Amino acid sequence: MEILNDKIAGLKIAEKVRQNSPLSQIVFITTHDELSLTTLERKIAPMDYILKDNGLENIKQSITDDIQKTQHELREYNHLSKNVLDYKIGSRYFSILMDDVIMLYTNKDVPGRIFIITKYQLAEFNGSLNTFEKDYPNLFRCNRGFLVNLDNTINYDSKTRILSFIDGSTCEVSFRKNKELIKLMSKND
Repeated sequence: MEILNDKIAGLKIAEKVRQNSPLSQIVFITTHDELSLTTLERKIAPMDYILKDNGLENIKQSITDDIQKTQHELREYNHLSKNVLDYKIGSRYFSILMDDVIMLYTNKDVPGRIFIITKYQLAEFNGSLNTFEKDYPNLFRCNRGFLVNLDNTINYDSKTRILSFIDGSTCEVSFRKNKELIKLMSKND
């Protein structure tokens, strides 16, 4: 709250953050418990107000809890949004705009791993295509090992069953999925 002897410098910064990023989570760490009501009056709506008097361990725990809660809420929000694809590498969570996703695929030589190709990156993580197929119905399962974003295709050759993408990559469509893909592609024309 207090920065360089300015007792309300933190409030001023929080107001600017709230103006520029209305969905931001703001946490105050301060000794000025008397200013907690001021944060409400100024409509800053902080997520938490941590008092330094509570001891270092309690402060650390409060910060950790706030970060975990924010991450959980962000994952829930992104998961509900069909415009974002979420995945996890280790303890880190990533979100990619669905418009940028080209494909997810598996490799039988690396079981339990999913590879993702987007317009801007490649990544690899543990997972199951079945889970992604269920969670993201806007992706098309063109064979056992590939889920693709049809919005990022450039053409489909139904004789060779090869689907081509904007980044130059391709994948083979199973004989069983051929008719379904032709129907979907003709709807998009």
